[in-house]
Amino acid sequence: MQREQTKPLKELIDLFIKESGLQDGLNEARILTLWDELLGASVVRATLQKRFWEGKLYIRLSSSVVRSYLFTERSRIVERMNQALGKTIITDLILQ
Repeated sequence: MQREQTKPLKELIDLFIKESGLQDGLNEARILTLWDELLGASVVRATLQKRFWEGKLYIRLSSSVVRSYLFTERSRIVERMNQALGKTIITDLILQ
């Protein structure tokens, strides 16, 4: 018995995720986790709510000072997060 169609496990898992429609949920979970990892403790403490929807990352903050700082760094934050994800998923950062 010879196997003709062997595939790496990673390829099979990726195919399963794609066909099951789980990719969007996994992307959202990874993005929300990345926010905490990349931006540091002071920003995380000021973050009240995080939401990702249709390419936009919505962040609700408790501090106007942090919001002002992040507003000036928006494009750099989006670039860093997309780089960490390995592809462009986030198109905009909305600070509230």
